[in-house]
Amino acid sequence: MSDQEEEYEGEEEVEEEVEEEVEEEVEEEAEPEPEPEPEPEPEPEPEPEQAKPKPKFIPSTYEQPKYEGDEDVEARFGQMADKRRQKDHVELEEFIKKHFEKRAKEEEELQLLIVRREKRKAEMADKETARKERERERVNEEKARLMKQREEEERKRKEEDDRKKKLANVNLHIGGYLSRLEGKEKGPSKRQLAQEAKRKKIMARVKALPDLGTLSDHELREKAQELQDRLKFSEEELYDMKDKVQRQVYDMDRLRTTINEAMGKFNKPGTAGGAQRGRVAGKFGK
Repeated sequence: MSDQEEEYEGEEEVEEEVEEEVEEEVEEEAEPEPEPEPEPEPEPEPEPEQAKPKPKFIPSTYEQPKYEGDEDVEARFGQMADKRRQKDHVELEEFIKKHFEKRAKEEEELQLLIVRREKRKAEMADKETARKERERERVNEEKARLMKQREEEERKRKEEDDRKKKLANVNLHIGGYLSRLEGKEKGPSKRQLAQEAKRKKIMARVKALPDLGTLSDHELREKAQELQDRLKFSEEELYDMKDKVQRQVYDMDRLRTTINEAMGKFNKPGTAGGAQRGRVAGKFGK
């Protein structure tokens, strides 16, 4: 219980005690003296029953008498009422002040929340813009990389096609010339035999893949490692074969130049020895 409620209860008890004392004094002084009892009158004869008139309400004209000390009591009551009103007024002002302070604090917190929300929204927008920019750059880089890769693959493919065409032409000329010199009309050519031997060698090295659905995770990892090792070894062999092919092409170019010089293709017609140098000497001569 607060101090204010205790003061209110004390004041109410004092007021009740004062009111009880005043009422007791008024009752004692207002008691009239006892009157003598009237003599009994003879009973009248009963009259016939008639309608009794309803009693009329008569307003009371009693005025409470005033006694000594009433003014002091009224003054005390007035002082107590003034104190209570003054106290209520102070409490009301404090309550209103606290209410407005609380409301101002809530409005300040609300403004802070609004500012924080706007700041967070701006940060999220900046992050989204930066993310989109990074995504756009990544897409552009990926497109450029793919385009460069396609161009590189196209260039390599053209170089490979040119090399194959050149090698095929050289092999065709040399193979046809040697076959005509040796007079081989039956059986496969050296190129066909070499291709067949190469195909058989490749088929012997190629192994069929097992059913991957029946393998466990560990077996799949081992199989992947094995395939990676084989791929690495194949790339190394491919590099060696390319180097070997380049050397063979160079050797064939030198051989073709030597054969052309031996056949006299570089001599002008009608020069001395032109007819004699038109053929290849040796065991192929006739």
